[in-house]
Amino acid sequence: MDSSDHGKQDMINYCRNQFKTEYQTELINDFELNYSKHNSIWWYTKNYFFQGIINRALRTHDLYALCSMYRFIQDLNVNLLQLNENQQITTNSFSLYFGQFLLKPHFDEIKQNLGGLMCINQFV
Repeated sequence: MDSSDHGKQDMINYCRNQFKTEYQTELINDFELNYSKHNSIWWYTKNYFFQGIINRALRTHDLYALCSMYRFIQDLNVNLLQLNENQQITTNSFSLYFGQFLLKPHFDEIKQNLGGLMCINQFV
């Protein structure tokens, strides 16, 4: 087993220990069978499951979760950098959309801070 297989297995083991509904188990099984380092963006955007795990770990500073998912995060970073390089060659600009669920008090806080600084501790 090479390091990428080991990293993938770390993520699968973490997910199996944390998420046990039938739907989650199906997603994890599908990931185990079909994931490769070249399709990490697809898996990240496929549904909210993996995106949610990573973003929650980043928000809560869950180092165990982040370390368990390091290979996926690394693959995602490499693929996003490659996509960015390819888009810079073919076009001068591109649109990026990011959705975030916020409670109304948090949204009101952001609205009151127009022109101020905002820190996002999620993988965008």
